[in-house]
Order: sequence, then structure tokens, then C-alpha cells
Amino acid sequence: MNEQPDEAPKPAPPSLLGPAAAPLVINLLLFVAAVALALIGMIAGGTLGLVLIGVGAVMMIVGFVVLLLGNRRIAASDPELAGAGNWWYNVKTGEVEHGEQSLGSDRDGPYRTRDEAERAPEIARERSAKWAAEDEEKREA
Repeated sequence: MNEQPDEAPKPAPPSLLGPAAAPLVINLLLFVAAVALALIGMIAGGTLGLVLIGVGAVMMIVGFVVLLLGNRRIAASDPELAGAGNWWYNVKTGEVEHGEQSLGSDRDGPYRTRDEAERAPEIARERSAKWAAEDEEKREA
């Protein structure tokens, strides 16, 4: 007999060393090196100290850019976040937007289609009700 499981298998949690971790690791290393250079610069003093502090500041800026560009690259490679699936619901205006046009705090999504984004408030209510029911079941168990 072939028994079907009640639920589809859950995907594995993302790896800490997956592609999303690379920009974070690079940024962390640049930050540590920048702080070390700045501390050495403060100890050394004079022109050498200023140069080391300046190099440390540049390294922090480079780290920020690596983090920013790395996250954009990862988001663009995710089919749910890129291209035609990049629809958002603006909670302030109630309008649907294609792409990241407004502040992240004002957006709900992303959604795969415009129709799905237009239903964002309804979807949010459905999800909230589902989660509340799951919480209630856990409390009763």
C-alpha cells in the first residue's frame, strides 16, 4: 500500500553558508579589518594614523556596498522576488506597485501577480486567521 503523507515535506532551512551569507561574511571581515586599522591609526597618531583611519573608513564603505549589491543579486536570482513576480501592495496608499517603488515599511509582498497583490489585505486576514487557529490548537494540545 502506498500511503500519501498528509503534508508536503517542509523545505530545509536556509544554510548559514549559502549564497546569502557571502556578502555578510565579506562585510564582517572588512568591518573587523577597518576597526583594527582605525585603532592602530589612533595609536600611531600623526600622518600615518590619519592614513590608517582613512583606509579603515574606505573599507567600511566597500563592505556596505558589497552587502548592498550582494543582497540585490540574491533577490534578483529568486524567481519570487524578481521580474514579473515583483508585485507589491502599498499599505499606505492601497495601491499595487510593480517593483520596489516605495519604502519597504509601506509595502506588503512580494506577490507573484498583480491580482494577488490586489488581494493583499484579504490574504493577510486569511493568514492571520490561519495562524490564530494554529496557535489555538497548540494551546489546546
